[in-house]
Amino acid sequence: MSGRMLKRMLQEQQPLPPPVPEGDGTDSEDDLHQSHVAKQPVRNMFDLLGSQDNEVELANEDEDEDNRDSSNNGVIEKKVTPTANVTKSKKKKNKGKNKGKTSTSVALETNSAAEESVDELLEQLALERHGETTSASDTMSARPVLIESDILAVDPRHLRAEDELRHIFGSKVINSVERSGEGSGLLIGRRRQPSRRGGRNLHKKSLLVTPLEHWPRLEGGLSMECTDQKEGLSFFRYVFSSAYQKVQNRYEDCVASHDPHTIAMLVNQNPYHVDSLLALAEVYKDLGEVQQSAELLERCIYALECAWHPGFNITTGKCRLVYSWEQNKPLFYALFKHMQHLGRRGCHRTALEVCKLILSLDSDDPLGALFCIDYFALRAEQYEWLQNFAREYRSGSPLPVLPNFFFSLALAQFHIEATRSSSRSSSDRKQPSQPSSKDEKSSLDLLQQALMLHPTVLRKIVNKAPIKEDAAWTKILSHKHFSDASPGGPTLEHLINIYTERNYLVWRAPDVQAWLKKAAQGVVEAADRAESSKDGGELAFWATVRQETFPPEQNEYKHLLVSEFSESGTTSTLPPEEMAQLGFEDELSDDVEFIIAPPGYGS
Repeated sequence: MSGRMLKRMLQEQQPLPPPVPEGDGTDSEDDLHQSHVAKQPVRNMFDLLGSQDNEVELANEDEDEDNRDSSNNGVIEKKVTPTANVTKSKKKKNKGKNKGKTSTSVALETNSAAEESVDELLEQLALERHGETTSASDTMSARPVLIESDILAVDPRHLRAEDELRHIFGSKVINSVERSGEGSGLLIGRRRQPSRRGGRNLHKKSLLVTPLEHWPRLEGGLSMECTDQKEGLSFFRYVFSSAYQKVQNRYEDCVASHDPHTIAMLVNQNPYHVDSLLALAEVYKDLGEVQQSAELLERCIYALECAWHPGFNITTGKCRLVYSWEQNKPLFYALFKHMQHLGRRGCHRTALEVCKLILSLDSDDPLGALFCIDYFALRAEQYEWLQNFAREYRSGSPLPVLPNFFFSLALAQFHIEATRSSSRSSSDRKQPSQPSSKDEKSSLDLLQQALMLHPTVLRKIVNKAPIKEDAAWTKILSHKHFSDASPGGPTLEHLINIYTERNYLVWRAPDVQAWLKKAAQGVVEAADRAESSKDGGELAFWATVRQETFPPEQNEYKHLLVSEFSESGTTSTLPPEEMAQLGFEDELSDDVEFIIAPPGYGS
């Protein structure tokens, strides 16, 4: 209930002020007539229109507040103090001057009392809600929570790649590229949807992608239902209609035939069948047709988003979509491919939000989004968010000891220190400042600990970045702490390969390479001191942590392919001679031309 309605109710319950005696207690006929007129104020009939609007506005306001309460799930809202609408009574000219003043003062006192009552009532409600929230939070903290929903809440303002490109290049540049039809990827063919008067199909608004105007009208068949609600989380799954299931059976027959032409024909007949769109997008990626592959992916995401349940709100981080349900898998695949494409196009903030969405849907992280989120956070300059994520996120493995998070957290701290130093002194920007608090470790210390725990990463970064080796680098890499280092088991070796394939670009900056060299020299000095000590020093401690954290028996992440995390995923993976022998490239392009741009479009 809004503050205005509370105040109105309190005003209605407020007792009327007693009549004020005046004179000798005898009133003339004029006085009685005047008081009767004062008791019944003149009502303007046109005010009824305003009162109806106010009632609708109050109802909408109450509905919005209820929606906010249900979406926040216990988050304490800011206290809102309603503003009292003080009604001023008109002063009487002759006999009613004193009476008018008295009634005005009484009305002001009544409104002020009502306002204080509203404030006290709202404060009491806030205290009660705070108590409920505190008890609920204590109850949740007593139980082991697998994932924190707030840190994975998606910001809808950063879900559109076109908005990020406009922020980077400017609206004039993007609009000129769209009008000229030049460019590639996300910039090509991005025309605004025509109005309803134009007679063309209008598409439903989407959070994740921008539908193109030449896309066909969306047909039904794919829907979503809520399966369960527990511990503040809502679980959903996709549902196929009988007609859509028949198309799905046809798609499985096309896959069994190993002929991409059949999939292209199926997409021609069913332009929003998600599995066919995913398969065809993968074919286009193998052919090197990046823009067409990205467009098919966006159409697939558009079809999946249009089928969302009304309660499926990705901005809260509390909606779950179990990956083991077969109908839910296309959304994971499409979002992961879309995220990789956004990263290759330089839309790192948008890719970060999509990565957060993937992680929030299923805490098991079946596609390895956890090994991409640190990279996109660094490229999007969300350093503090990355630190908060490493503290609040709960998963099966401790995040700080994973190779990607250990090195990325050190890099995040390095950039934070550089920002602080630049804000303090604009003349000296090369050397990062020290941490602001005593409990906060410096970026150099964090990087040295990462090199002690994962020494094999240094050689891979130097080769992959690449870093030009000088005499200092040769001495560092020839030290036995780095030259004789072993991966530490198949699991850790696989994670290190994924990290270097995904994050090598963040080590190309000259100041970052100088910082890496300084940290590596410190590790070499620590290794020399450890040889003279009996307990092995700090290096022995991190070696024990590595052995206990990563089992040497089996690879727990063997289902994650290193090639899926590569930046070179836009090149063709099929040899040209094989494509020519199959006669596949030209024919497939002709078959799918109707999908991308129907004949007669634009004429």
